[in-house]
Amino acid sequence: MLDYMTEGPLSTLDSLPPDTFNALVAPLWNFLAPSQQPGELTADILFVIGNIDLAIPRHAAKLFMEGYAPAVLISGGQSPRDNDSTLQSEARTFADVMIHAGVPEDAIILQETGTNPEEKITRGMAMLNDHGTVPRSLILVAKSFLMRRALTIFAQHYPDITVVPSPPAGPASQYIDRPRHEFTQRLLDELEQLRQATAGSQQPLIIPEDVLTSELTLSQFLAKQPL
Repeated sequence: MLDYMTEGPLSTLDSLPPDTFNALVAPLWNFLAPSQQPGELTADILFVIGNIDLAIPRHAAKLFMEGYAPAVLISGGQSPRDNDSTLQSEARTFADVMIHAGVPEDAIILQETGTNPEEKITRGMAMLNDHGTVPRSLILVAKSFLMRRALTIFAQHYPDITVVPSPPAGPASQYIDRPRHEFTQRLLDELEQLRQATAGSQQPLIIPEDVLTSELTLSQFLAKQPL
């Protein structure tokens, strides 16, 4: 990978050929975004973490309509990027998408606070408890590259629950929503947040060598990025 660190027109992430950039990002993306097919599992609930990405509720609706769980919990407050207090919560927005896709409104439980994954998960689980639901298994639907940190939070707080990760499918290239250098920085920031979330844990974070190489190479590219 370090062979790509050349001077001249290919010296920044934004100028790399698409296949080259995708190959550089893939190890990091695949590590942050674990996914598992539900298979024949029927979970107690679909646990959906709010975000601005509407691919998430569309994927959750598909899982519900295919019979993978009898109910849905959506957790998420107003996006921290929104300064307008009249805007509806991420949870409410997701619910609208899922209802439009055919999910019955009475199958959905909303938890409309929280602005980070830990708040959304712990408050969502508290909401389930308030509804008399103590899940033994759940299918977790969340932003792809937030999935490993979300799984870590569940393992730390709710170790007895079987959690199946099911983010929307697709490679990193399908979800690039900003300039490559900004997208890459977001992934590197997420890896650092994952390190912090597992610091001092009884189950230390083990990062594969190819992910560390990807992290190093991408960091070196960002260091060459014009301000």
